[in-house]
Amino acid sequence: MTIEQAAHYWPYVAVPIAAVVVMIRLHRMKTHRPMRLRMIWVLPLAMSVLAGLLLWRFPPQGLEWIWLGAIFALGGAVGWRRGRMVDIILCDQTYSLKMRATPAAIFLFVGLVLFRAALRPILEAESAVWHVRAALITDGFIVFAVGLVVMARIEMATRALRLLTQAKTAA
Repeated sequence: MTIEQAAHYWPYVAVPIAAVVVMIRLHRMKTHRPMRLRMIWVLPLAMSVLAGLLLWRFPPQGLEWIWLGAIFALGGAVGWRRGRMVDIILCDQTYSLKMRATPAAIFLFVGLVLFRAALRPILEAESAVWHVRAALITDGFIVFAVGLVVMARIEMATRALRLLTQAKTAA
C-alpha cells in the first residue's frame, strides 16, 4: 500500500479515536479538578515560543503580518470566550482553586477543529487565485491557536486571581 492510499483511510482511524478522546474528556468534566495557577502560563509560553520560531524561520512578507495580527485577534476573542466557559470555584477553607471545563468548551474546540478541516482544502485550492501563499494559511492556523490558548489562559488567570483577592479581603 502506498502513502497516498493509506492517507485515504486516515479519517476512518482518526475520527473514532477523536470520538473516544472527546467522550473521555466529557466524562472527566463531571468533577472539578485542582487549578494550578502557578502553571497556567506554561502552555501559552511554549506555544508562543514555538510559533515565534516558526515565524522567525519562515517570516511572513509585507501585509501578511497584518493578516496574522487579525487572525491572532480573532483567535484571542474565541479564546476569551472559551476561557469564560471554564467554571472556576474557590474552596473557602483551603483557598484552593478548582476548575471544570463545561461541555460547551469541548464542543467549541471540536467545532473549531472541524471548521479548520473543512476550510483547509478550500483555502489551499484557492490560494493561487487569491494570491495567498500556502505558508500564510498554515501560519494563520497556528497564530489562531496561539491567540486562543493565550487569551483563554489570561481570562482564567484573571478570574482566579479575582476570586482569591475577594476571598482574602472578605476573611
